[in-house]
Amino acid sequence: MLSVEGIKMIHLRESGCRKLNAGIYDVIHFKGEHNLNSILTREEHGPRRKIWERAFTTKALANYEPITREVCHTWLDKIASFNGTPINTSLFGLLLAFDHMSKVGFSHEFRSIEAGEENKMLHLLESLFGQFGKTGELCWPLSIAKDLNLGKEAAEFDQLTIEMADRRAAAKDNNKGDILQYFLDDMRSEKPIAFTNKNIFYSDSALVLIAATDTIGVVLSYIFYHLAKQPNYQHILHSFIKDVYGKTIPNEFTNHDLSQIPLLDAVINETMRVDNPVANNGPRLTPPEGITVDGVFIPGGVAVRVPGYALHRSEEFYLAPTEFKPERWTDQSKFVKDREAFMPWLVGPNNCVGKRMGMSVIRLVLAYTVYHYTWDFAPGEDGTRIYSESRDNLILKAGPLNVVFTPRVPYVAVPN
Repeated sequence: MLSVEGIKMIHLRESGCRKLNAGIYDVIHFKGEHNLNSILTREEHGPRRKIWERAFTTKALANYEPITREVCHTWLDKIASFNGTPINTSLFGLLLAFDHMSKVGFSHEFRSIEAGEENKMLHLLESLFGQFGKTGELCWPLSIAKDLNLGKEAAEFDQLTIEMADRRAAAKDNNKGDILQYFLDDMRSEKPIAFTNKNIFYSDSALVLIAATDTIGVVLSYIFYHLAKQPNYQHILHSFIKDVYGKTIPNEFTNHDLSQIPLLDAVINETMRVDNPVANNGPRLTPPEGITVDGVFIPGGVAVRVPGYALHRSEEFYLAPTEFKPERWTDQSKFVKDREAFMPWLVGPNNCVGKRMGMSVIRLVLAYTVYHYTWDFAPGEDGTRIYSESRDNLILKAGPLNVVFTPRVPYVAVPN
C-alpha cells in the first residue's frame, strides 16, 4: 500500500506487525540463527541491535573514514588507468562498496576495484540474492532447498563467510577497530549481550557484506547515471566541494566538511528517492486483531508491506515524482508534498543501523570523483539498460552503464 499512515502502522515501534511468519525472513538464517535484519522477534532484535550500534558510533565512524578515503583513491587510480575508455560504473559502484565493506568490516582486502571484476565472494552474494528476487513471495522452495542443503551456491557463500570470519577472529591483533571487532568483543565477554554462539557471529558477519555492499553500490550506480544524464549537477557540485577540498586534511575531503554542503546530500537523497535501493521493503505480518490503515481494515495474519520504490514515485507525495530534481530537498515546500513519505533507510526499530556510514561513503566517493573528473555517456550508450536490465534481488541491482571520464583536476596517485 502507498500510505504514510501505513508506514507508521507497519514499521514504527508501536506497531503490532511482526516479521515472524511474514515470509522471506523465515528463510534467511545460518543454521537456525538469524542475522540482525532477519531476526523474527523484537525481544531478540534489541540486544543484537545494541552491539551493532556500537560499531557505528561517531568514534567508530571516524576510525573507518581513512579507509573510505583509501578506497576512493583506489577508484581514482582505476579511472586514470582506463585513460578515457568506457567504464561500467554500475559494476564499479558495486566493487567500490564491496571493497570498502571488506576492509571496514573484516580488515580484509579483496582488491576487486583493481581487478575490475566481481570476485568469487561477490559473485556468490549476487547469485544468492538473485534467487530471492526470482521467487518473490514464494519462499517455501527456498526453505526446502536450505533444509536439504540443495543450494550449492548458498552453501559455498556460507563456507567462504565462515573462513573470513574465522580468519578475522584468529588475528593476532585483537583490536583492529573494524565492525567484527564489536561482535568478537561481545562474544568473548563473560556475559555476552547478543553474540552467545559462533553461528550468530557467522550470520551477522555475512550481513556485514550483504547489506552495505548492495545498498551503497546501487546508490552509487544510479548517481553516476543521473549526473551523466544531467551533467550540470556535476559542475554545480564541483563549485561547492572545491571550497572544502583540503579544508581539514591537506589534499583530502572529510565527511564532516562535505556534510555541510546541502546540494551534495540533496543529490544523494534524490537518487535514493527515484531509485530506492530496497524497492519493496520487507513484509510484516499483521497482529491477530488486524490493523486499520487510511480507513481500510486489514485482517490479522496478513503479510503487508509499504513498497518504497512506488511510494517515492507517487504523485500523491511528490511533485513531478519521476523527474530527478535534487533541488526538491533544498526547497521542499515546492517539490515535496509529504516528507514522511521518504524512507530509503526505513524507519522504526528496524531502520538501517549503518545509515550514517552509508551516507559518508557515498559523499566521499562522489566528492572525490566530481572534484577530479567529469563524465558523460560513452559512445553508443543511451542509459536505458541501467533500468531495462535492473533486477530486484531484495535490494535493487542496477543494469550496466558505460561512461567516459575526463580529467577536470590532475589526479596524483597517493603512494601506498
